[in-house]
Amino acid sequence: MNTRSIYHKLYTLRGIINFGKTFIFRKKKFGHIGKNVLINLPIKFVNPRNIYLYDNTSISSMSYIGATNAKFIMKRYSFAADNLTVRTGNHDMIVGRFSRTITNAEKKKDLDKDVIVEEDVWIGCNVTLLSGVTIGRGAIVAAGAVVTRCMPPYSIVGGGTGTSNQIQMGHRTDIAA
Repeated sequence: MNTRSIYHKLYTLRGIINFGKTFIFRKKKFGHIGKNVLINLPIKFVNPRNIYLYDNTSISSMSYIGATNAKFIMKRYSFAADNLTVRTGNHDMIVGRFSRTITNAEKKKDLDKDVIVEEDVWIGCNVTLLSGVTIGRGAIVAAGAVVTRCMPPYSIVGGGTGTSNQIQMGHRTDIAA
């Protein structure tokens, strides 16, 4: 029995992902975990209650999902390669105060926004998704991109700011809505 089938067996039977003796994620600690979700370890989740992974999604190893005050939502059939970084929040700056002394209650409400990855999205290695970003259905995010703005459906994006080299593909009619 290979590692993948052991993983699926553990996950389906007990709702537990367990590789080695150190990593145990309980399904009920997450906002939502769908069927056939694959998480390659090691990975760091900050506040898993705000993380929603729907059916047939995959996040590869060395990823960091920081969903402290807003949600990270990854919809069906989407996957991310190694070193995905997701930040749903931002620091506030108040003149005369150190940023570490500013509490969540004092923070402006629009600094923490959901990051949403729609269905059938491919995310390459070393990608960073920042607060408030929505990646449209069928989009491709090239390796090394820093995505700071929303991406339309079926677009390809790459580059340091995640906006250069943006290409809009025609809508695919072979995919059911």
